[in-house]
Amino acid sequence: KNPPSGVCVTMEATCIMLKKKPVMRREPGSVGPKVADYWETAQKELLGSAKVLLSTLKEYDKDNIPATIIKKIEPYVKREDFQVKAVAKASKACKAIAMWVHAMYNYYNVSLEVEPKRERLRGAESQLAEVEAALRETKDKLATVEERLRLLTENFEKAVARKESLVNE
Repeated sequence: KNPPSGVCVTMEATCIMLKKKPVMRREPGSVGPKVADYWETAQKELLGSAKVLLSTLKEYDKDNIPATIIKKIEPYVKREDFQVKAVAKASKACKAIAMWVHAMYNYYNVSLEVEPKRERLRGAESQLAEVEAALRETKDKLATVEERLRLLTENFEKAVARKESLVNE
């Protein structure tokens, strides 16, 4: 029994995101090449336990999605029958999963723009730390020089006062 198209497409995209291999089979009565059947994979590996599926989606390492996965998923994200509203008509449960696939795709693309900025920020913060350390060192040297100047000025004033007291005697 085949599920609605929206459910099939959602499960295909989810299997691709989770690196689940499809079952390769020929269409009944066909002698042509085998085609990927993600529905059977989804039934066996994803749909057995809603809790496990939910946990898998929550714990997905979104910061390290391989570009190859994004390249495979991109055609799905652009399909009319994989838009969230279209999937919602087929299945409310699959709507949330489709939203997750779209979100991971969008996160990947946004992170491509943000990561270089994060790297520049880390570089600027490192440079700032170096400058602040040099400033602290310079302030410490200045404090030492000021203390020495204060002592010299104090000794000079004492010497001048002593000279004047000797001259006045």
